[in-house]
Amino acid sequence: MPSLKNATKIDFTSSLDGFNHAKQFDQSVIDLIRANKDKKMVVIVDSGHELPSDTPHVVSDHLNLTGTNPLIGPTYEGGPRFPVINDVYVKVIDTLDPKKTMPLNNPLGSLPSGIVAGLKEGVVPTAQDIEAMREMGAEFYCYNLVPAMLVAGQIGLKVLGIVVPAGQKLDKDTAKSLKGE
Repeated sequence: MPSLKNATKIDFTSSLDGFNHAKQFDQSVIDLIRANKDKKMVVIVDSGHELPSDTPHVVSDHLNLTGTNPLIGPTYEGGPRFPVINDVYVKVIDTLDPKKTMPLNNPLGSLPSGIVAGLKEGVVPTAQDIEAMREMGAEFYCYNLVPAMLVAGQIGLKVLGIVVPAGQKLDKDTAKSLKGE
């Protein structure tokens, strides 16, 4: 069972205490993830757009529509060139310690899940683009989580991805749960 308490925590919303804050995905995020390759999991919180409801969502899968891949370039010796990323996302229930908390009492357990589309930073999709993403299976989009997940997946880390509606913050109980407290 992956532990939230011991996971590397990355926050692209810059609103969570105890997390590593990053404005956007870049080499410093890659370095942070790779420096913590001994961890079993990375928790990534990103701002999202066009979510089906006005609540944070747990990422169950993704579409990489960034037009690039952070693994392009020199081969990183710490992982395979072409990693298999099936099942890289963990379910909230798999992160909870049943001896410490009941899933029904944990605010993470009540968050809906969905498929995210990763877009290149700065791209603002049109209504037609959003409809095309939905036809492909994406329910919302964000900019940083997908490339960060690819780096984590390359070195065998599991990812708990949380997408928060843009302009919102996680409530304090959910944030506390993400820290493994």
